[in-house]
Amino acid sequence: MLRPCLAIAIVTVSAYAQTSDVIAPALLSFSFSPSSVDTRSGPRNIAFTANISDDLSGISNAEVLLNGPRGQSQLVPLTITAGTRLLGTYTAS
Repeated sequence: MLRPCLAIAIVTVSAYAQTSDVIAPALLSFSFSPSSVDTRSGPRNIAFTANISDDLSGISNAEVLLNGPRGQSQLVPLTITAGTRLLGTYTAS
């Protein structure tokens, strides 16, 4: 179980492979709530929202990587909840 005192979120995004698609996907916005989490009394849920675009291929995969202060880490997959794979809102909670 990941119970960090402080976590750093890194969003990774993958696009469908196409030889003519040379522009990388763009992370337009990223947010999480609540902005502060105290895990001393137990695990807490965090909701993540990312707006991501890709001009040609579309997004095939998006995830948040959480890193804890003692080297622990956890990948949180994001699911498209609005829009399309070319311009979509991805969330996880």
